[in-house]
Amino acid sequence: MKIALVHTCFRVMGGAENLISWLARELARRDHKVSVFAGDFCDETREHLVKSGIDVHKISMNYWDPAILPLFLSRYKVNFKGGFNITPVDDRFIIQSHSPRVMKHIGGRLAEKLRGYDIVNAFNFPSYHWVYHAKKAGSEFPPVIWSCFEPPGRYYEGVTQADYYALMEKEPPVIPDTPAVRADKEAVSSFSLVLALSNFMAGKCEELYGRKIEIGGAGVPPVRPVSVKTRPYKKIIASLGRLYPQKNFGGLIRAFGRLLREHPELKKETALVIVGEGPERKNLESLIKELSLGKNVSLPGPLSREALLGFMAESYMVAFLPLDEPLGLVPVEAGMLGKCVLASSRGGPADTVIHEKTGCCVDPLSEKDISDALWRLLNNPDLVDELGKSAREFCLDNFTISAYGEKMEKIYQKAAGKNRAEAAL
Repeated sequence: MKIALVHTCFRVMGGAENLISWLARELARRDHKVSVFAGDFCDETREHLVKSGIDVHKISMNYWDPAILPLFLSRYKVNFKGGFNITPVDDRFIIQSHSPRVMKHIGGRLAEKLRGYDIVNAFNFPSYHWVYHAKKAGSEFPPVIWSCFEPPGRYYEGVTQADYYALMEKEPPVIPDTPAVRADKEAVSSFSLVLALSNFMAGKCEELYGRKIEIGGAGVPPVRPVSVKTRPYKKIIASLGRLYPQKNFGGLIRAFGRLLREHPELKKETALVIVGEGPERKNLESLIKELSLGKNVSLPGPLSREALLGFMAESYMVAFLPLDEPLGLVPVEAGMLGKCVLASSRGGPADTVIHEKTGCCVDPLSEKDISDALWRLLNNPDLVDELGKSAREFCLDNFTISAYGEKMEKIYQKAAGKNRAEAAL
């Protein structure tokens, strides 16, 4: 099959970008002709894709188009100090623009390029709007599948981030009845199929779009950890992710602080290490200082994937307690390493961690519940080992990249076959 994967940008690699890149390479391994279209690529991702025999297409734009020219000109800063010069500015905001005119323009640029494929799989906003406009630009367009990792927060934040607003004790915003929201729902209604990462996200999408959503799932490649130097504690609780409020690291730190206050004997042998980077760093550092946890809580910054895996492998357990998480690959990768995960009982992690069988699930909004669960697991190493072994079996049975590629392959074949059958009528 000729398969086109369309995503906004691969310049910064997060969970979504890694998953799409892994899927592309797995499909190519299965002898499909795979192309990846995006606004930009980091060098490492481009290299990995090209080495796997995948065609990589950076989406070009006509900067003289009236929809693009004002944004193009705004890319430049004029500096009069030390002589007149013009400095180009990062242009990601053009590709990521939610302007209807820009999305229509990019869709028009893609229309002819995508027409010859058997299937087009679009991913995060605004890339699926590009594909929608490409589809509208002419006839004989291939079937389109939207893999919805998460509906656009700019429209549906009150629904997709409900737990976050509960944590902030704020009223979630009402979904606006605007042309942009109506256009988004029209685009989604036009697709042959919509896939969600988890049952949680499928439910959110069905609520928002009023159509049947299927579970696409996810998968990760074989884990190859490398050894890392950890702090001299017998029991390290590992937590990983971008430092954003929705990842709930603040709640985890407060719960850990509560645990140490109630059980001070743990201070000598237990540490919480949160690996990642992001805008919440200063707030988290202030919280650690406020709670006098500097000796037991650290934020070492980002690590490579291999080092992250090594860090998890050498930890006692993993804590993953985000709010409104679409799925979360951390519990999957931890599970494949045979690690017990304390996960959020809300959102996508409920699909990757089975409570009391492959890990433990807890309300991420309850510091007491988190603290009590940590105490129980820290005092039951046999239980932690047992849950970790079960987690490995569960993840190897359900979340390998091979299984994910096979599932997506069948979905593509079914959609393409249905399209050919309808065209023959």
